Amino acid sequence: MANPTKLVQSDLTCMLRTPGEFTAEQVSQAILGTTVELLQQRDGWAEVQTPDGYRGWVDGRDLVDAPEGWNGPWVESDELMVNLRLRPSYLTPSVARAPLSARLPRVGATDGFIEVLHPDGRRLFTEAHRFRNGRSEGPASSGDLVAAARRLLGAPYLWGGCTPMGLDCSGFVQLVYKLHGITLLRDAHQQAGMGQHAEQPGEGDLVFFHAPENPGRITHVGLALNGETMIHARGSSHVRIDPFRGERYGPIYWGARRLLGSPSAASRKVNGERSDAT
Repeated sequence: MANPTKLVQSDLTCMLRTPGEFTAEQVSQAILGTTVELLQQRDGWAEVQTPDGYRGWVDGRDLVDAPEGWNGPWVESDELMVNLRLRPSYLTPSVARAPLSARLPRVGATDGFIEVLHPDGRRLFTEAHRFRNGRSEGPASSGDLVAAARRLLGAPYLWGGCTPMGLDCSGFVQLVYKLHGITLLRDAHQQAGMGQHAEQPGEGDLVFFHAPENPGRITHVGLALNGETMIHARGSSHVRIDPFRGERYGPIYWGARRLLGSPSAASRKVNGERSDAT
C-alpha cells in the first residue's frame, strides 16, 4: 500500500535528521507546494520523502492535505521570493511567500495580477510577472544555467538549504538545474554519479571536489563558468565565483560531469547522509 502524500504549506519546512528539536542537523528543506510522501509520524513530527528521494523529519504543522482544485494549470515562482496577498493590490501586506521555483495552481487573473491556490486552500494574489507558466522543460543551454546561477550571487550559505534564503553547495546546483526542468539528486556525492564525465569542464558542467584526507569522498560541487572558474555556494560564506584550479580547490579537484544532453539518473530513496562540507 502506498504511503499517503501531503503538501508543504509553509514558505519552506526544515528537514531534520532526527525529530523533536530544531537543534538537530538540517539535512534539506522542502518549499511551499511540494508534494511529500508521509513515511511516519511521531509526537507532532513527520518523516517525509521529497520528490528527489530525500528523507527527513519536519514539523507536522507544516503539512496539509491537498485542497480541492489542486491541479493545473501550474505557475512557478520566477523571483527569489514572491509575496502573496489577500487581494490584487500592491498596497496590501504579504500573508504568504513563495520561494523561487515554487509551483502553485493558477486559478484566476485580474488587472495585471494572477490568483493562485495556496496549499492551505486560500486564493491569493501577486503581480503576474512574478510567476511564469509551468516549468521549463528544455532543452536548456549552458548559458541559461549560468544566467540562473548568477541571479543567486550573494545568497548566504546554509547547510541543508535549497532556497535563495540560504543554500548549500548541492542545493545551489540542484536549484539552478531545477529551474530548467532537470532533476538532480540532492547531495554532491550523488550528483557526481549523474550525467557523463567531462574531461575538459566547460560552461554549465558540474565540478566536484573531494575531502583533503580522502580522495574518494566527494564533499563539494560547483557550476563551471568556463575551464577555470566556477560559481558555487562556499561553506560559511555565500554564493560566489572562485577559480577551481587555484590554490584552494585545485588540490582537491575530483572531476566534472556534463548533464546537458545526458539522460538523468533515476531518483532513489536517500536517508539524509550528508557529506557536503566545504
